[in-house]
Amino acid sequence: MDDPILSHDELKALLNKKHAHQSDDGDGSVFQSALSFLEWVEFNNSSKDLILIHGEKFQILYANKVYLEKVQKTLDEIKGKPYWTVYPKLDGPLASSLEGYITGLEQEERISGTDGVIYRARIFPRKIRGAFQLSILILENISKQINFENKLILSTRILEYSREAIIVTDSSNRIQSVNPAFSKITGYAPSEVVGEDPRILRSNVHSTEFYKEMWLTLLSKGHWDGEIINKKKNGDLFTSWLSITTLMTGGIIDHFVGILDDISEKKIREEQLTRLAYQDPLTGLANRYLLLERIPQILAFCKRRDMKAAILAIDLDRFKPVNDNYGHIVGDKLLQVLAKRLALGIRGEDIVARMGGDEFILIVNAITNPEDAAKVAEKVQTLMSQVVEIDGHEIVQSASIGIAIYPDDGEDPEILMRNADKALYFSKRKGRNNYHFF
Repeated sequence: MDDPILSHDELKALLNKKHAHQSDDGDGSVFQSALSFLEWVEFNNSSKDLILIHGEKFQILYANKVYLEKVQKTLDEIKGKPYWTVYPKLDGPLASSLEGYITGLEQEERISGTDGVIYRARIFPRKIRGAFQLSILILENISKQINFENKLILSTRILEYSREAIIVTDSSNRIQSVNPAFSKITGYAPSEVVGEDPRILRSNVHSTEFYKEMWLTLLSKGHWDGEIINKKKNGDLFTSWLSITTLMTGGIIDHFVGILDDISEKKIREEQLTRLAYQDPLTGLANRYLLLERIPQILAFCKRRDMKAAILAIDLDRFKPVNDNYGHIVGDKLLQVLAKRLALGIRGEDIVARMGGDEFILIVNAITNPEDAAKVAEKVQTLMSQVVEIDGHEIVQSASIGIAIYPDDGEDPEILMRNADKALYFSKRKGRNNYHFF
C-alpha cells in the first residue's frame, strides 16, 4: 500500500500522535524534537536550510518554505515526486537515505546541487505505525565552509611548498610557526625557534638605528620591505629580502608575518654581472665603461675644490715581441702582473683602467700643479721597469706615458683623453720610456 501524501497539518498531527504513543517503540522524544523543529522552521521562517520529509518510497511528503523558494514550486506541485527529481538533481535516492532505512540510524553525506552549491545532507529515518517509515532530509548549504576549508588547505600547501621562508610571530614578536623553507634556509628546526624572538637570526652587520627605522616603518605603515643580512644556525651570513606585514584584529596588532627570500646567490650573480660590465676580465682593473662613468665625477670634484686632475695614457713599450717570443699566455701573465703593480701603486681616490691590449689610462685626482702628475708618471715608469719572472723567463718592460691636465688641456673627458693620447704619441717619438705633456 502506498504511503499517503501528508499535508503540513496532517504531518503535525501524525507526529503529535506518535509522541502521544511514544511508549510503543521508545522514540517519541525524537519525534517531539522533529515536530518542534518543524514548528520553529514554519512559524519563525528563520532557518536557511532546505528541509524535506519523504515517505518510504522517497516521495516528497513535505517541504519547508526555503526549499520551495529554492525550486520555485508550491508544495502541491512537488508532493508525491521522488525528491531527487526535484532538487538537487540526482541519479536516485541518496546513499544515506538507503543506509538510514537499513540501519535505522541517522546518516550524513555531502552532495552537490545542479547549481554548484555544496550541501551537507542529513537524514533522520523514523518508523511510524510499525511498518510505515518516513525520513526528514535536511540540506545545509556548506559551500562557504568548503571554500574556507579549501582556502585553508591551499594556504597550508603554499606555506609547505613555498621557496621563501615564512615566519609568524605573535604581538610580542615571539615566533609561533615557521614553514619548511625557513628550516632549509636557516638551518633551524621549528622546535628550536618557536617561542623565540626572530633576533636569533641577527648578524650584527646592521646598526641599532637600522632596526629602529625598520620597526618605526612597520608600526606606522603596517609593512616593511628591505634587504637585510642575517645569520644561519651554523654562523654563515646570508643576504635576504625581507617583507614584514602586521595582522590586526579590531585595530590591534595580534600577529606579524615575515617572508624571507634568500638572495645570496642572486647578489653573487649581480656582482659577477657588474664585474663583467665594469671590469677587465684579464686584469681585474676597471674597463672603459667604468672609466667613462668615473671621469666626470672626478672632474666635478676637482672643479668644486678649484683643483686639477691628470689623465695619463700609458702604453707598454715593445710588448708585441713578448707575445711573439714567449707566447700569448706569457704575455697575458705579464699584463696581469703589471696591472696589479699599477693598482697597488696608486692612491685610493685615483683610478686605473685597461683600455685594451697593452694600453692603460690612469686618472690622478685632486692635484695642485702639473709637477704632481710628473711625479706619478715617474712612479709608474719605475713600477713598469722592474723585472718580471714568468714561467722561467725574466722580462724587463718599460712604458711610455702621455699626460693631459684638467682644466688646462680641456674640461671634457673625451677631449682630455684624446689629448693624453696625442701626448703619448710624442712620448714614443722621443724614444719610448718617456712621458710627455700635451
